[in-house]
Amino acid sequence: MARTTLDFNANNAVIDFEEMKIIELPKKKDDPTKVYDLNKILQQFNGVEGITFKISTQQDVEPDSTEY
Repeated sequence: MARTTLDFNANNAVIDFEEMKIIELPKKKDDPTKVYDLNKILQQFNGVEGITFKISTQQDVEPDSTEY
Protein backbone atom coordinates (compact mmCIF):
# COMPACT_ATOMS: atom_id res chain seq x y z
CA MET A 1 0.00 0.00 0.00
CA ALA A 2 1.23 3.51 -0.76
CA ARG A 3 2.03 5.93 2.04
CA THR A 4 2.32 9.65 2.41
CA THR A 5 4.07 11.50 5.21
CA LEU A 6 3.04 14.77 6.83
CA ASP A 7 5.87 16.18 8.92
CA PHE A 8 7.02 19.43 10.46
CA ASN A 9 10.43 19.82 12.06
CA ALA A 10 12.11 22.97 13.35
CA ASN A 11 15.56 22.91 14.95
CA ASN A 12 17.01 25.42 17.39
CA ALA A 13 13.54 26.92 17.74
CA VAL A 14 11.57 28.95 20.25
CA ILE A 15 7.80 28.78 20.77
CA ASP A 16 6.07 32.14 21.19
CA PHE A 17 2.77 30.93 22.67
CA GLU A 18 1.22 34.40 22.91
CA GLU A 19 1.76 35.03 19.18
CA MET A 20 1.29 31.33 18.28
CA LYS A 21 4.55 31.32 16.32
CA ILE A 22 7.56 29.03 16.11
CA ILE A 23 10.78 30.94 15.56
CA GLU A 24 13.64 28.92 14.12
CA LEU A 25 16.85 30.67 15.10
CA PRO A 26 19.71 30.79 12.61
CA LYS A 27 22.64 28.42 12.98
CA LYS A 28 25.03 30.90 11.38
CA LYS A 29 25.11 34.64 11.95
CA ASP A 30 24.19 35.46 8.34
CA ASP A 31 21.37 32.89 8.06
CA PRO A 32 17.81 34.25 8.23
CA THR A 33 15.47 33.72 11.16
CA LYS A 34 12.45 31.66 10.08
CA VAL A 35 8.99 32.20 11.57
CA TYR A 36 6.16 29.66 11.30
CA ASP A 37 2.50 30.02 12.24
CA LEU A 38 1.78 27.40 14.91
CA ASN A 39 -1.96 27.47 14.21
CA LYS A 40 -1.34 26.73 10.52
CA ILE A 41 0.93 23.81 11.41
CA LEU A 42 -1.59 22.33 13.83
CA GLN A 43 -4.45 22.76 11.33
CA GLN A 44 -2.56 20.52 8.88
CA PHE A 45 -2.73 17.72 11.46
CA ASN A 46 -6.29 18.42 12.63
CA GLY A 47 -8.36 15.24 12.55
CA VAL A 48 -5.46 13.07 11.38
CA GLU A 49 -5.45 9.76 13.25
CA GLY A 50 -2.29 8.08 14.46
CA ILE A 51 -0.06 11.14 14.80
CA THR A 52 3.06 11.18 16.93
CA PHE A 53 3.53 14.44 18.81
CA LYS A 54 6.85 15.28 20.46
CA ILE A 55 8.45 18.45 21.73
CA SER A 56 11.92 18.13 23.20
CA THR A 57 14.86 20.13 24.40
CA GLN A 58 18.04 19.37 26.26
CA GLN A 59 18.63 21.57 29.28
CA ASP A 60 20.09 21.06 32.72
CA VAL A 61 17.45 20.54 35.41
CA GLU A 62 17.99 21.72 38.97
CA PRO A 63 17.26 19.02 41.57
CA ASP A 64 14.32 19.41 43.95
CA SER A 65 16.63 18.65 46.86
CA THR A 66 20.23 17.83 47.59
CA GLU A 67 19.39 15.72 50.66
CA TYR A 68 18.11 12.15 50.81
